[in-house]
Amino acid sequence: MDIISIIQGVSALVIMAATICLAIATVCLAIFNLWYIKLSKSMLDEMKSTRDPSVFADIELPEKNYIQLSIGNTGVSSAKNIKFTVDENLPWFSDTDSIKNLPIVKNGIPYLSSGRILKISVGHVNWKKINKTKGIVKINLEYESEFNGEKYYRENIIDLTQYGGVRFDSFHSTGESVARAIRDAERTRSSEKRLEKGPRGLALMENFNKKDCPICGEKIPQKAKKCPQCHEFIDSSDKNKKN
Repeated sequence: MDIISIIQGVSALVIMAATICLAIATVCLAIFNLWYIKLSKSMLDEMKSTRDPSVFADIELPEKNYIQLSIGNTGVSSAKNIKFTVDENLPWFSDTDSIKNLPIVKNGIPYLSSGRILKISVGHVNWKKINKTKGIVKINLEYESEFNGEKYYRENIIDLTQYGGVRFDSFHSTGESVARAIRDAERTRSSEKRLEKGPRGLALMENFNKKDCPICGEKIPQKAKKCPQCHEFIDSSDKNKKN
């Protein structure tokens, strides 16, 4: 075997190895591109989902046997064309009380901004008759995103039998309690200011502008030279004179 044959054989092996490496690199690049496309799509979907509205419907019991419906949007963007489908079987005290008969449930909500929560009074239920057959409320929601018009569906199943033993103040907003305390404090401070400006304040001003009579001790004007009570002259040169 001459040198030329050896060189040709080595060259063929090098070309084959380079071809294999190139093929492997191409496959790796294709896999990387697929992974990058999938990752980009996932990030895009995640960014998109962060702008989605998130409408919910829940039942609250702020008072004994009293039901109120809470509807809110916890998403970033506003929701529109909100529609409700309600299936309930609750033992109401009044035949007119019903979630599905509420005007807002019948007519829907055309627009609900982000962070907004609506609380609607419903009525009173007979809590003693609440059970597995008369204690389930199903509220299906259908709404659209104001951001991109995409439609969403959500099913809410509320079992009132799970509310047994729950304290009613659990449904009171902490923010509302704080705001109420601030308003009460402001009213108290305003009342105190009005009192200071009223009769009490005038009395303090009058006492500030008076002095004690050195003879009888009664309050007299600061510039008075004669006491209107004991009729004695305050001036030292005339203090022994009488009216």
